[in-house]
Amino acid sequence: MLSKLRNVGSDTTLITGAAKYLATNLQSTFGDTLTGLRPLDGGTLSLCFVGQLQGQTRFFKTHAVSAGRVTLQREAAILESTAEDRADVHLLKLQHGDQERIWLHMKSLRPCQALSPAMARDLIDGFERPLAAIADYELVPETDNIKLLLTEAESALSELSTQGLLSQFVQDKAQTCVARCNAHCDEWSVQLCHGDLGPANIMTEGQSPLVVDWEDAFWGIPGYDYLYWLTFFNNRQWLLPEALGYTPLGRTNEVSLMVVILLLKSFISVRNGSFRTNKASFDERILEVLNLE
Repeated sequence: MLSKLRNVGSDTTLITGAAKYLATNLQSTFGDTLTGLRPLDGGTLSLCFVGQLQGQTRFFKTHAVSAGRVTLQREAAILESTAEDRADVHLLKLQHGDQERIWLHMKSLRPCQALSPAMARDLIDGFERPLAAIADYELVPETDNIKLLLTEAESALSELSTQGLLSQFVQDKAQTCVARCNAHCDEWSVQLCHGDLGPANIMTEGQSPLVVDWEDAFWGIPGYDYLYWLTFFNNRQWLLPEALGYTPLGRTNEVSLMVVILLLKSFISVRNGSFRTNKASFDERILEVLNLE
């Protein structure tokens, strides 16, 4: 979430246009052992490719903006901790012209089938244990935390309201949710979270789900990744009262935090223009969550 908030609307046209040049230089590094290299849709901070390296399909990723250098290093370290040898992650520093460029490459994984809430919770439990051993504020800055997200949510609510994209009723309810989270924030435990746990970032290696794309990792709170996962449009079928109650936050705070997340997602979609194709209004999405309380 944080990388999207920082870079939404950024002009990456220049570096995106250099994708062919970067691919050529990567190809020259591996020579004939790398074949069939082609670009993929990238993330917020990245340019992505897939190709055959020594006969194995591999996923390659490099930074599209300067901030992506740090997040690639972060992703490699976290994947090594949470996925061990299942992802076979390698981090390379290669010279491209007068610039050192960081590349991550790993196994090319398959999209995971849709998960149920119970399956999502099991997946999160699985990566939270190794994440608990990581306490590196250089890898993930201490300032990238839940308080910063709440500050961003206040700005998001203000902009959405100013543009008339929320009804007065939803504005008032959302303001209460943001205030409630701020009031309880200091009481909540801090832990490292994925920060963008959605269907697109859950892949499979064999029969086992695997979480990738850790560029939005931040110091969140217990339950954040699960509640964030619930807010995805494809997971609307799980927006039922029985889906809540699995975090230490309590139902009211769970609902409030989900509203905060939806405010931020809505704000990003307005900034990048994608909201124009939404199948449900911001009011509808937020009210679905508020009705869980």
